Amino acid sequence: MFRDISPEQLAADESFRRWVLENNPQDALYWTGWLNRYPDQTDALNQARRLLLAMHDTFEQTTPEELREEADRFAALLDVHPPVRRMQPWKWAAAASVVLLTGLGAYWYTRQEAAPAVISYRQLLEQTPDPMVEKANTTPKPLLVMLSDGSSVILQPESRISYPRKFRSDKREIFLSGEAFFEIAKDPAHPFFVYANNLVTRVVGTSFTIRAFEQDKDVKVIVKTGRVSVFARAEEKARAVSTAPGGLILIPNQQVVFNKENSRMVRSLIQLPAFVEIPQQADFHFRRTPVADVFTTLEKAYGIRIVYDREVLRRCFLTANLSDEPLLEKLNLICQTIDARYEQLDGEILITGPGCQ
Repeated sequence: MFRDISPEQLAADESFRRWVLENNPQDALYWTGWLNRYPDQTDALNQARRLLLAMHDTFEQTTPEELREEADRFAALLDVHPPVRRMQPWKWAAAASVVLLTGLGAYWYTRQEAAPAVISYRQLLEQTPDPMVEKANTTPKPLLVMLSDGSSVILQPESRISYPRKFRSDKREIFLSGEAFFEIAKDPAHPFFVYANNLVTRVVGTSFTIRAFEQDKDVKVIVKTGRVSVFARAEEKARAVSTAPGGLILIPNQQVVFNKENSRMVRSLIQLPAFVEIPQQADFHFRRTPVADVFTTLEKAYGIRIVYDREVLRRCFLTANLSDEPLLEKLNLICQTIDARYEQLDGEILITGPGCQ
């Protein structure tokens, strides 16, 4: 791969797509090494990565014929000649993404039909056939609500939830307006769904926060423990026929911001990641420790993935006490010590640097 490359070319590269969409270990090794050699290409790589992640769900649900039509139509708009020979579906997806990125200056893909209208809390309740119990917090303090399955909800001021007195036999559903912290009782046979405007959050047993005030343009989901799947309400029927969670998966210390108007979702690390498993204090006392072991310790403690080139950093060691530092400060100190840098990419940490002598 050449040094001077555009985000469009990166998005169309098969190896790059495998790394971003499938987390292929060999491709991850190649691209972290490539970024080590060409750190000035970080912006291009980030833009291409975000494009692919934002477009991935759409491409999975779009037929090759629809992709060809979209590519042809945008090519005509931009006076770009589409290829004549037949291409495999992923290549049509790449071609469409290149045309979109080049011509529209955007890094996500949306269909040409109008985006779904924003659904209010009251409209959601009108569409459910089951009688509901509503709890509203009109106090200045958080309100604890216990559900029939043993789950609990801490409802913030100016917020309200609605739920059935007894959950249905196949799933558990609740409707939210405002902000609440959920601790869900584990029951794999009965997944738990939270509806907040046009966003659906699906879990089995975990804890997380949802912020969805009617006046806000975004809905935010923040995961504390377990795994959460989030998807647009328009996709609910397709998700219902699958036993797999689907959607955008969030793990502890990750969050997603969902734009109500265009259904765009952006996943990232939370501002102050917390321990997933509280380690012993000695775990963060490092004495000439290989940085690979340091990164492994951080991954286990915070439940996040750290991507780096092991071969490039194999001669790097760390001697430091990081017990009292938050995660991002730990990363800053490590990178200063080994002459590296870190980037947050889609809820993961990417470490790049020239290595140590």
